[in-house]
Amino acid sequence: MTLGTLILDALFPDACLACLAPRESHWRHEVACNACLDATPLPDTFACLACGAPSAALTPACHPESPACIEVADPAASPVGHLVTALLFEGIPRAARPLGEILAAASVSTGIPLHRTVLAPIPELTRDVQTRGYSAPQLLATAVGSHLGVPLAPHLLTATAAGDRPLFGIGTVGDTAAAQVVVLVAPRPPREREVAQLATLISEACPGARSLLMTCTT
Repeated sequence: MTLGTLILDALFPDACLACLAPRESHWRHEVACNACLDATPLPDTFACLACGAPSAALTPACHPESPACIEVADPAASPVGHLVTALLFEGIPRAARPLGEILAAASVSTGIPLHRTVLAPIPELTRDVQTRGYSAPQLLATAVGSHLGVPLAPHLLTATAAGDRPLFGIGTVGDTAAAQVVVLVAPRPPREREVAQLATLISEACPGARSLLMTCTT
């Protein structure tokens, strides 16, 4: 947790991370006020990960080999950037819950199919999890799943260190092999080649399944 976060916690305990309004009893979450959450613009279509073009389907017509993605942007009045920063860099795991609500709402607005869909957090390196004290993608995926009623596959993917970047692999597949859509969840977009690697692994572990990236742009 940064010095700035400690000061803000002392001055504004349980305040909205975006507008710093003191918490009120009717808020859905401790660290984001209802007004900021409800004002967050949501996408109404998927996007092609390769070129960013809108896509009405999980398979982009412009780049059929590329996964589609659900991206929630961070305009000036949105709490998204504040929540991502708090979750990843300031040691505030409670930020995952309102962020998960936003991503779940984006899933509904884009029309993601929920039948035979699973959420797979993109794994972090062990050193990053140990430094922070928790896995941000796993907390976020759990929050999204609780809103959508979609199962979580927390150990489907693994990550080992390869220099400064993760090398991904397949972990425990189990019932996930029958999934039709595997949603890769991360607070921030991974590199495009990493998503391509993950999509290849998903196609091997879950034959016939489509990969979909769910993330935030900050």
